[in-house]
Amino acid sequence: MSATATTLDPPESTPAPVPSSAIEAWKTRARIAAPWLSLGLGLASAVWMERDPRRAMLFTATAVLAAPALLIFRTLARRRGTSRVGHLLDWFGVAAAQSLAQSALFFALPLHVASATWDAGQAVYVLLATAAAAVTLWDPLWSAISQRPWAIAAHLGIASTSALHATLPFVGLGTSTAIAVGSGCGAAAVALALLGSEGWRIPARYTILQLLVLPLLLLIGPWSAAIPATPFRLGTSATLAAEVERRMPTGRVQAQVWPRQLHCYTPIQGPLGARLTIRHIWLVDGHEVRTARLQVRTGRPGGFRTWSRMPTAGLRADAAVQCRVETEAGQLLGVIAPLP
Repeated sequence: MSATATTLDPPESTPAPVPSSAIEAWKTRARIAAPWLSLGLGLASAVWMERDPRRAMLFTATAVLAAPALLIFRTLARRRGTSRVGHLLDWFGVAAAQSLAQSALFFALPLHVASATWDAGQAVYVLLATAAAAVTLWDPLWSAISQRPWAIAAHLGIASTSALHATLPFVGLGTSTAIAVGSGCGAAAVALALLGSEGWRIPARYTILQLLVLPLLLLIGPWSAAIPATPFRLGTSATLAAEVERRMPTGRVQAQVWPRQLHCYTPIQGPLGARLTIRHIWLVDGHEVRTARLQVRTGRPGGFRTWSRMPTAGLRADAAVQCRVETEAGQLLGVIAPLP
C-alpha cells in the first residue's frame, strides 16, 4: 500500500484590519481641517470673484434665495423627524443659506467700501456687512448661529438687505427704490428664517420688533443716509470752480477769494447706463441757501460730468462755503469745499 502525499495550499493572506483608533484619528483630523479648508475656499472666492455688472442679477437672486432655501430644507427635515435623512436635509438647508449669503455679501462688500464716505452711519453699515460676510467664512460659527432663530434671522436679514442695496441699481432701479426694495426683502428674509427655525415660538412682540426694525431704520428720517450710495461714487476731480468750460472746471476756488459765481463740479462714477438723481446742497456757514437737482446717467469714462452754480453776490469774505452732494435718498456722495 503506497502512501499518497497531500499538499495543502497555504491560506490566503487577508489584510490586517485597520484599528478603530486609527479611523477615529483620521475622522478627527478631517473635522479639524474642514473649517480651515472652507475658510480658504471662501476667501479665494471672495478675492477672485468676477464683479461684472452683467452678473448683478445673479447675485440679486442669491441674496433673495438664501432665506427661502433655509425654510424649504428645514421644513422637509422636520417632516422626516430625527432620522438620518432629516438631519441631512437640515444640513443642506444650513449649507445652502451659507453659500448663497456668502456669494451675495462678497459681491456687494467691495462695492460698499468703494462708495462709502466713512461718516459714522456709513462706517457702521459697512462694518455690519463685513461682520455678516466674515461669519459665513467660518463653518463652526455659522453652524452655531444657524441653531439660534434670532441669530440666523438677523444675519440673513442683514445679508439680503446689504446685497440688494448694492445690486439693484445695476438692474435699473433708482437709489430710493433700491433702498425700499432691499429693506423690504431683508424684512422678508427675517420672517422666512424665523419660520425655518421655528422662531415664531418666540414671544410675538420680539418677532414683530425684529421684522420692523430693519426696514424702519433704513426708510424713516435720516437713516437712509447711513447706506453708501453703492455702486455710485464721486470722482476724484470733483471741485469748486470759477468756471466750467467744455465740461471741464477751470480756476479752482480758494477760500475767501470768491469769483462772480461758484460752480460745484461733480463727475459721478457708476455702472454703464445706470440712472440716478443727485442733489447739490449749497451751504453757507452750515445753512442751506440753494439746492439743485441733477439727472445723472453713469458709465462714461471719468464719470458723468455735471455741475450747479451759486452766485457770490453779498457773500462775506470769511464765509464757510460747502457743496454737499447726495442721492435722492439722502445718501452722501461727498462734500466739496474751497481750497484752503
